[in-house]
Amino acid sequence: MWGSGCGACPTCRGRLAEVGGGLWCERCRSAVPVVDGIAFFGERGRDPVAFATDDAPRFREGFVALSEARRRRGHREPYAWFRPFNESSRALEPLLPILEEALIGGGRILDLWNRTGWTGAWLAGLFPDVEVVSIWEGDTDQLGYGGFLEALPSAGRPDNLTLAFAHPGDPLPFVDDSFRVVHGLDTLHRYPEAALLDEVLRVGDADAVVVFPHIHLTNSEPDPWFERGCTQRHGREWGEFLDARLAGDRRRAWVMSEARAYTERASFAVRDERDTEHYNGLVLIADEAWEGRTLAAPPLPIDSSSATLFVNPLVDIDLTGGAVSVDDARPGSVVEYMTARHAVCVDRIGLAPDLTSRQLQLVVHARAGLTLGQIADRLDATVEGLREPVADLVDRGLAVVAEVAPATAASQRTYVDLRPEGDDFAALWDVLPARYGDGALLAADDGSIFTVEDVAVVTDGLRGWFADRGLVEGDAIALMAEPHPEYLMTIWAAWRAGLVVVPLPTRSTPAAVQAIRCEITPKAVFVDDRHRHRFRDDAVVVFDPVDLEAELAEEHFAVVVEPFLDAPPPPGADQGPDVAAAVLFTSGTTGEPKGVELTMRSLMHTSAGVADFAGLRHDDTLMSLSGFHTMSGLRNPSLVALRAGASVVVPGPDAQHGLGAAECVRRTGVSVLTAGPSFVSAIETQADRLPASRPLGALRLLLSTGSPLDPARAARFERSTGVRVGDYYGLTETGGFCAGSLPHAEADGSLGRALGAVVEVHVDGRRAAVGEVGEIRVSGPGIAGRYVGDAVMARHDGWIHTGDQGVVDERGTVRLLGRNDALLNNRVGERVSGAEIENAIRAHPGVASCTVATTAERGELRALVVAIPDAGREYLVADLRTRLHETLGPDKTPDRIDLVDRLPAP
Repeated sequence: MWGSGCGACPTCRGRLAEVGGGLWCERCRSAVPVVDGIAFFGERGRDPVAFATDDAPRFREGFVALSEARRRRGHREPYAWFRPFNESSRALEPLLPILEEALIGGGRILDLWNRTGWTGAWLAGLFPDVEVVSIWEGDTDQLGYGGFLEALPSAGRPDNLTLAFAHPGDPLPFVDDSFRVVHGLDTLHRYPEAALLDEVLRVGDADAVVVFPHIHLTNSEPDPWFERGCTQRHGREWGEFLDARLAGDRRRAWVMSEARAYTERASFAVRDERDTEHYNGLVLIADEAWEGRTLAAPPLPIDSSSATLFVNPLVDIDLTGGAVSVDDARPGSVVEYMTARHAVCVDRIGLAPDLTSRQLQLVVHARAGLTLGQIADRLDATVEGLREPVADLVDRGLAVVAEVAPATAASQRTYVDLRPEGDDFAALWDVLPARYGDGALLAADDGSIFTVEDVAVVTDGLRGWFADRGLVEGDAIALMAEPHPEYLMTIWAAWRAGLVVVPLPTRSTPAAVQAIRCEITPKAVFVDDRHRHRFRDDAVVVFDPVDLEAELAEEHFAVVVEPFLDAPPPPGADQGPDVAAAVLFTSGTTGEPKGVELTMRSLMHTSAGVADFAGLRHDDTLMSLSGFHTMSGLRNPSLVALRAGASVVVPGPDAQHGLGAAECVRRTGVSVLTAGPSFVSAIETQADRLPASRPLGALRLLLSTGSPLDPARAARFERSTGVRVGDYYGLTETGGFCAGSLPHAEADGSLGRALGAVVEVHVDGRRAAVGEVGEIRVSGPGIAGRYVGDAVMARHDGWIHTGDQGVVDERGTVRLLGRNDALLNNRVGERVSGAEIENAIRAHPGVASCTVATTAERGELRALVVAIPDAGREYLVADLRTRLHETLGPDKTPDRIDLVDRLPAP
């Protein structure tokens, strides 16, 4: 672009030529650096080569560090966060027909204020056949030099977009009459308006259309009032200023209400309204023939598979029932800040009716950054088939559809979720040095500490071994071992190499292991000494013994990796997030073990969800007691911690039982622990053997998963230990995380709130009403890819049908009732959940265990209850019956409740 005659020297206005990686002025011989296609006019006079080799990397590193600081503080810049939905952005839409007519026959667009990277990319998508030049003022604000270079590289920008930096006080670096359209969002009131307008009229040709969305008016004050900056004038003053500057020009200026342009996009009339009652204006400079014309914004690219659907961050959407709300009640929150300043946007949202199931699916996938085409594929639909629900979301102000480049879409998503890595493991790995610094990434129970640099050296060496053995992207490796730091490092190395990890349960039978190996055909096997005998006929890598004095054999991890530690590592895998990353073998929804293939998107999406759910911080230390062959056991230590910058502790061999795990937690300073309900039970029954003060050390949060946790037991655990308890739900097929409650006691037996996925109870394909029993179904980016082999995943229209029975309660949360095949008939022939009744019985403090069944002889519900010693057995049955009547009702209260010493064997 710069060689096409558009660029001009800001110093002398001489023409510029592209020479040696920069722009050179033919008149004054000054140089302008160009890096990755971006011209840095504010750095003119610098050596372009030195700027590219020395300064640009430093700017990139600075931006990565700044992004990490923002993520750590939870700092969201409001206007970057809200840019696609801001009325100052969308007020341009009804004027697009004027811009389209101006560009008939060719021409360029100049975008003057590309502060967040959005406006230039948006215009480039609206006008894909038109050259768009977009400038920002310098190394400042949300992106700066490093942000444009790092987050918006040329490989991720559209071909018709050219970027530049130019000081706002300098003349625009373009020759006269270069542009047919000038777009100056937030500029006319921000800079010296006379000089700015003179420059705009100079670089635009005689017929150029100029639009200044968003100028501050003093016509009225905001209600509720808030402070505004920059130049503020009455609309009449702005009009008089513009009229004087356009004297003798065949164009005229209109000062219009920005709010009207936003709300009347379908039938916007061009008329001057300098006395508007609104406090923000919109300026249009165009041929006077447009006066009185009624315009309609062109349709958004709803039919484009490459377009991105952005969800309005102002709204909170219930992903079970579809209710929409604006949570502006938290003082100091970004939502509260923006709703006070953009009431016109809030008014347009409309809080009724609730979203449909299909729209909820669109919302969760759009938040994950998928394009319309990708969403359609995930929902077994076509883009055309999604037109109606997408259009309704847009009409209600809940979403925007834009044809922007992937880098811009990813950057905008980062403003919302503060995760520049998105769902890309390679990008996550690249930010770890800034995220952890010299702090501990990985620690072992024996006190060993590994920094990011330490882990990178080992994983690079292991990747060299993979390449030497001929492993290529998509190959599988199997692992069977107790928790070990090298186990985690092997997983990370495999993902960096694009391999698929298959953790095997350590308690698997030889026949089961052989069946799995035949199904996945691993190209390498990693074990520990304890399980080496299971693979006598295989070449394996054995994790190093815990005893540092032990002699190492040629098959041990350190010996295998050592020859590759000093060699240049092979290039990292360039895989997308939708390729296979892991296979976990689970009983699934049919009771038969199946290999669930999990994509990196599934793992990355749910890992971010768990990190947010737990409120995980960079100063936390995370440990998981689940085996690596489980969803939580694999994902939580390998990804959840990395998403938050928390340290990972690998538990020692004594952590296999409750007291040993408690001691390990205290010894290693674990602050967040993930475990099954058995840990809660073990601590409760052996509480007298723990220290009276801070029995679990620095632990602040226990996340329970794997099976339902009794709310009463969780509450007792919280009271006795001072540790909060959370519980989350999700089958392996659903990504292992789709709903959760924290603290658990507040859920009162429900699954809690749907998180990162749509979680519904459905009956015959429709959303069940409150109180109606049906099957739980889940849809979202965390859904697994497929089953390995011939097994068919129960997935339809983007839904996983879990096989779990549930009911939506009055709060809108889902209560888990049990499996489809765990329903019982009561005496009047209704199907009721035995698990729901058993959970209610176990909630009684006098009950140790119980089971519920239907009697064969009379078809009655019968409960067998084992009481806790000294629990007042003579009153227990009557008390239980009263409680069950109150909580479940008479139809779910067992006809017989019998106390027994032990439950019958299953």
